[in-house]
Amino acid sequence: DDDLEIQVAAAEVAAGRGDTVAVDILLPLCDQNEVRDQVRCLVSLKGVAKHPDVVERAKMFLYGDPNAQTLYAAYDLLTAAGVEEIYDRIYKQINSTNTDVRATAVFFIGRVQGNRALPKLHELLADGNQMVRIRAIEAIGELRQAESVGPLESALMNEYDPSVRKKIVAALGNIGDRSVIRVVSFLVTDPTVKSEAVAALAGIN
Repeated sequence: DDDLEIQVAAAEVAAGRGDTVAVDILLPLCDQNEVRDQVRCLVSLKGVAKHPDVVERAKMFLYGDPNAQTLYAAYDLLTAAGVEEIYDRIYKQINSTNTDVRATAVFFIGRVQGNRALPKLHELLADGNQMVRIRAIEAIGELRQAESVGPLESALMNEYDPSVRKKIVAALGNIGDRSVIRVVSFLVTDPTVKSEAVAALAGIN
């Protein structure tokens, strides 16, 4: 077991450098039942994400009833590989009855569709599930478009959960447009989001 772990650890380093020799060593980890092994496999293989065997194995995690952590790692790998065909699957999972799966799918529509996903992400800012709202906010923050300032401001006005409010202010900071000043400046006196507000204002272009 120690020898195998050393071999796997060496393969992880090799994969991180883009060495496809690591694929045959790491792929069996994806077949384990433990979520931590599956996630480790997918994260390790991200450096060789475009390898056909890696792509096909990662796609298998998109079906059935996947664990949210594993699904996140699979989507992360497949988006890194530029596999656009996963969009339809992501969009279907936005309507999943599994809230963790929904939240994960919401985050990745931004990475797959880019700015085209913004109308849907703006809509999801009012979702009834906290984690879905958070993932939508994070996705919007990654896209950094000034057109999202208004929807984020509206979401902030209607949001009472401190953890979600922090995410909204952080996303506004990521956008960095001068229109953010009007929204965020008064929040520096709000102890629940003060540090995020100060950081947001500091990052204005």
